[in-house]
Amino acid sequence: MRKNHHRLLALLAGLLLGLVLFGFARPVRAAHNAWVNDHAGVLSPATLRQIATLNDTTFAKLPGSPQLAVETYDRIPGGADIDDFRASRFNTLGIGHKDWDNGLYFVMAVKDRKFGLEVGYGLESAVPDGASSKIVTAAVKKKLRASDYDAAMQQIVQNIAATLAANRSAIMTPTGIAAKRQQAATMRRIMIVVVELTALLAAGGTAWLVIRKRRRNARLQALFAAPGAGLALLASLPQAERDRFVAQVKAPLSGPIDLALQQTRFAAYLRDNFGELSLRLVTGSPFPPYVFGAITLHQGAAALNAYPDFAALVAACAGQLQAVSGPFAPYQPAFEAWAADIKVTPLDQQQVWAEFVKHVRAKDAAKLTPQKQRKTFQAIYDYQYGRDTHTGDLPLWVGVNYAHDSTTSSGSGGDFGGGFGGGSSGGGGFSGGW
Repeated sequence: MRKNHHRLLALLAGLLLGLVLFGFARPVRAAHNAWVNDHAGVLSPATLRQIATLNDTTFAKLPGSPQLAVETYDRIPGGADIDDFRASRFNTLGIGHKDWDNGLYFVMAVKDRKFGLEVGYGLESAVPDGASSKIVTAAVKKKLRASDYDAAMQQIVQNIAATLAANRSAIMTPTGIAAKRQQAATMRRIMIVVVELTALLAAGGTAWLVIRKRRRNARLQALFAAPGAGLALLASLPQAERDRFVAQVKAPLSGPIDLALQQTRFAAYLRDNFGELSLRLVTGSPFPPYVFGAITLHQGAAALNAYPDFAALVAACAGQLQAVSGPFAPYQPAFEAWAADIKVTPLDQQQVWAEFVKHVRAKDAAKLTPQKQRKTFQAIYDYQYGRDTHTGDLPLWVGVNYAHDSTTSSGSGGDFGGGFGGGSSGGGGFSGGW
C-alpha cells in the first residue's frame, strides 16, 4: 500500500514538473481586452494593463475622455496599404466619442515592419502629423529593429499620452468641431463658386479645343490607314476592331503626329487586351478560349506591329498557350462545368483561369478534388467582385490571396471595441516603418 502511495506521489510530481517545464518552454500568447487586439501575440499582460489604465484613468481626466485602441498583426490583412487600412479600420470600429470624435488607433504589423496612427477629427490639433517623431522616436525604432515589440509598444503608448497631455488645450470640444466643420463647408461653397466661374470662362476655349481635337483625330485615323504606316497587324483587323482601338487614341493638340508613338500605343493595346481580342478573333483553336487571358505578350512594339494578322500572333504564342493549358488539363473539366453552372462570362473565365494557374502547384493536386476545385474557382471569382467564399479546407494560397479578412470589419478578440463611442476620423495621423 505504501509502495503504491509512493508511486502515486512520484507520478504527480512528474506531471507537475512537466507542466512547469512546458509552461516555460511555450511562450504565452498575449490576451485581448477592450482596447487591444494582439493578433501577432507580441504584447505582455503588463502592456495590456497599461493601455487599459490609460483609457480608463489617464484619458478620463482629459477633455472628452479620448480613447486609444491598439492592434498588432503579423502582416496587414489582405496586403492592404497601411494608410488605407488604418483609416478604414478606425471608421469600422468607431473609436472615440461621437460628438467629440476623439479616438486614436495605433496598428503595428511586425512582419511588414510597419506602423500607423489614425487620429480622430477632434484630436488632430492635439496630435498633429508632425508628432510622429515624438511618438515613434529613434529609441522606439531601435527596439522595433531588435524585435522588442512589447517594450516598443509601451513607449509608444506612453509618448501618445504625453503628447495629448502636453496639448490638452488643443483638444477640440463638440462646439469647436462643429464650428470647424462649418468653416470647412463655407470654404467648399466658395471653391464651388470659383470653379463654376472658371468653368464659364473656359467654355469658349473648350469648344475650340473640341473642334481642334476632332480635326487632328481625323488626321490620325487617316494616318493609320496610310501605306507604309508600319501597322500591318492593325490594318488586318476587322473594321470594328480598328475602330475600338482608334476610339481610345488621342492625337496631340499641336505639332507633328508621331507615327512611332502610335505603333507603341497599339502594341500596348494588344498586350492589355490580348485575351479579350482572342474571344472575338480566334476560331478553331486547339486551346480553350479561357487560357488566352493567362499569357503575357513579350514581343517588342515593332515585332507586334509587324505580324501580318492576328492568327499569326496567336501562332507565335502557341508555346505560352500550351504552358497555361496542357499541364493544367486535369482541372479543365471542373472549371468548365463550374463556369457553365453559374454562367460566368468568357472574360471573367479568362481572369479566373489566369489567377488559378498563377498560384496552383503540383502538390495541390492531391488535395484539390473536383468539388474543391470548384470552390477554388468560386473563391477567385467572388474575390474579384468583393464577395467572400469559405476557404478553410482549400490550399493556403487560396485563403491568402482570395479571402477578405473578416477580422478587419468585426473587431475580433473578446470584448475588443466594446467601449468605443462611434467617433470618426478626419484623416489625420501618420504611418512609417523600421
